[in-house]
Amino acid sequence: MKKIILIGNGGHGKVIQAIIHRTEGYELVGILDEAIEGYYEKDTIFYDSLDNLSNYTNDYLFVIAIGDNSVRNAIIKSNNLTDDNFTSIIDANTIIPPDVSIGTGTVVMPGVVINPGSTIGKHSIVNTRAVVEHDNTLGNFVHISPNATLAGTVTVKDFVHVGSGATVIPNTTIYQHSVIAAGAVVTEDIEENSLAVGVPAKIIKRS
Repeated sequence: MKKIILIGNGGHGKVIQAIIHRTEGYELVGILDEAIEGYYEKDTIFYDSLDNLSNYTNDYLFVIAIGDNSVRNAIIKSNNLTDDNFTSIIDANTIIPPDVSIGTGTVVMPGVVINPGSTIGKHSIVNTRAVVEHDNTLGNFVHISPNATLAGTVTVKDFVHVGSGATVIPNTTIYQHSVIAAGAVVTEDIEENSLAVGVPAKIIKRS
């Protein structure tokens, strides 16, 4: 049984709490959040300030329950956390063949399909009912939003956010720190640090 502390107590965190409660092999023991001022207990779970994270690193595993890719990364860096401090969370209601690799700290939500030959990096999110087709490669700190579809042999680099209902056609690469807007259809490679919107997706902003 993996004893887990969630970092983050917002909407995304509530979904991950529900996954933990209904999935064998996980036990939620605590929640840390910057909005929590001090330690208290409720319904067998403790709550504490994120400032006190170092008190728990030796006894528990963490999952960062925050949707923003950069915030997840910042929490890890500012607290000097390593891979050994984390575990992945995978909902039981998913289709994931045994050859798929999923990195530590990654969360796979209900209804997700990840097909053979795919690799998911560390501290990423594959959100509700997203489809990751065969031979995809997703980097670290990626967020694939609900109902997004990545067709075959797509590469998604680190810190990319693919919006809800977006579609990415086969053999396409989305480079790091880019955002694909909700409902967009990506038909060609997207440069790094880009915002792409529309059907077909066009880059409208570079940061």
